[in-house]
Amino acid sequence: SEWTFIVLTLARMLLFVLVLNHVIACLWFFIGRCSMESQVTNWIEVGDVDGKDLAYMYTTSLHWSLTQFTPASMDISARNVWERIFSIIVLFFAMVTFSSIVASITGSMTSLRNMRADDMKQFWLLRRYLRQRKVTNDLSNRIFKFLEHHLKVQSSQVQAPNVKILSGLSEALRNEMTHQMHSPQIIGHPFFARLSATMNQIMHRVCSYALKPQVYAEQEPVFAWGDEGKRMYFVKGGELEYKIMDGTKLNPPIQAREWISEAVLWVPWRHQGDLLAISTVDLLVLNPVTFAEHMGGHPRSWVYAKKYALTFASL
Repeated sequence: SEWTFIVLTLARMLLFVLVLNHVIACLWFFIGRCSMESQVTNWIEVGDVDGKDLAYMYTTSLHWSLTQFTPASMDISARNVWERIFSIIVLFFAMVTFSSIVASITGSMTSLRNMRADDMKQFWLLRRYLRQRKVTNDLSNRIFKFLEHHLKVQSSQVQAPNVKILSGLSEALRNEMTHQMHSPQIIGHPFFARLSATMNQIMHRVCSYALKPQVYAEQEPVFAWGDEGKRMYFVKGGELEYKIMDGTKLNPPIQAREWISEAVLWVPWRHQGDLLAISTVDLLVLNPVTFAEHMGGHPRSWVYAKKYALTFASL
């Protein structure tokens, strides 16, 4: 997601700063040690660092390195010409690089703040909108739960409209890509499994043009008894409850990789029960009219669909 990408970018920049200062600190200590061995006045002896434990010497060097990149100061400074030259080089390097790093970190933090602020503002406005129109708490909670799920899905996955370069794909490649995204949910059905194995170009077009994703909120009805059947449904995630006229519920609930309302593809159909989302549900919805158009686009696929429909209708 965009939020995760920004956080990872921020962490990567902070890690780069830490590693860079580690290298500079080690070089600074090395120069001081060489100066001491040459019996030249040096920062290690003047700063009373000599003879201290390794952790103290390292953290002192790292502290000095960090102060070169910030307005902060400390009691350690260059004491000979080589240390002075190294300090000047580090300062020039810090001026060139650290300003851009700080700008990048500031930009990332601003982006994160703006993203959160926009979401919070939208939910605040929604809360006011529902309250002013006296929408019940139960329905308000369901609306919030659905939109929070929708927002989570939208932010965790890159959405196709945001990838403008996809518009340059050829139709064949776009159809094949859509097929790979949707086929795992539908090839559990024997008709589509055989269609995919023997007439994959037809299957590509069915996935690309006849299938559409759709989300239902918890306790939202998908269809009711007596409604005209207009869609076949494949479950990607979540659970659905099917209840027939006498109140009997299908047990266990309908779950991922299962399908509902296949009859709309082959015969005129009215639903024989109620279908209710018992959690937030992600579905793939198959339009029977568009499906028939693409199955009729080739004699082989049309004959296959016709034979299957006759067998289905005779059951």
